[in-house]
Amino acid sequence: MSAVLDWDECRVDWRAWEIAGAVWSFCRDESRVAVDSTMAAAFLEEYERAGGVATAAERATFELLMRAARLWEALYVLGEIQRGVGADWEYFEMNVLAMDRLRGLEIG
Repeated sequence: MSAVLDWDECRVDWRAWEIAGAVWSFCRDESRVAVDSTMAAAFLEEYERAGGVATAAERATFELLMRAARLWEALYVLGEIQRGVGADWEYFEMNVLAMDRLRGLEIG
């Protein structure tokens, strides 16, 4: 058996960054380009039940971290467009819209 491992973006990150990313990935309401706060609360409850930790200070950063990730993705797409790699304007627009819709997110 053989495999190829891509370590390009492999790194140890701040736990809150990883949890916020997981909440965005698994609790997103695609139709509203937002996070479903009820799903997010259930996700975090299960995460902690399984032994994970999310302190109050970390939880307080989730909205900002998700918005920062959306900004990063939007800027990355603009760079791709500038370099002539592709023009995924739909993905760009989704990320810009999500930055606004995540503002004030409260997870139960």
